[in-house]
Amino acid sequence: MEQDPNHNFEIMLLNGVYPPDNVSSLLFYNKTRVVKENESSGFINARDLFRQKFRPRIKAFYSEVITSKSRFALNAFLKTNNIQEIYLPEGMSFQFNQRESFDPIPLLKKASLPVKTISFENEHEEKTSRLRDLTTNFINDLKEALLSPPYEGRLAVS
Repeated sequence: MEQDPNHNFEIMLLNGVYPPDNVSSLLFYNKTRVVKENESSGFINARDLFRQKFRPRIKAFYSEVITSKSRFALNAFLKTNNIQEIYLPEGMSFQFNQRESFDPIPLLKKASLPVKTISFENEHEEKTSRLRDLTTNFINDLKEALLSPPYEGRLAVS
């Protein structure tokens, strides 16, 4: 998105969910409810942060489920939803809220559309490194303050 500042995007986040296997459950099957059940609070927070960061550039931002591991079903789904590119996270694993969920990434890699990967590792490593540095500095300052001769007055540790 940052490489193409003049283009607006429609973003679909996709999860794989097996449909119910009995007729009575299929009668009351609701994709919207299934999407809501699979969105964790962490997912919602991350989605909202992303939405805020790129607000002027996002025409639509929504979650959807695919209910088959078939390549034919996937390609029909992509065509019906007018998907033009697929972006997949690299080096990340997912935990699903529902036992009937499946990871669509292996299937998406076989799609008939261009597939690009996005690496989040460098950002995560940088944040972890900065946090580690801040923590180390804080602990060192605290040790120094506690081990130094008594100081009269207030003590401030950063």
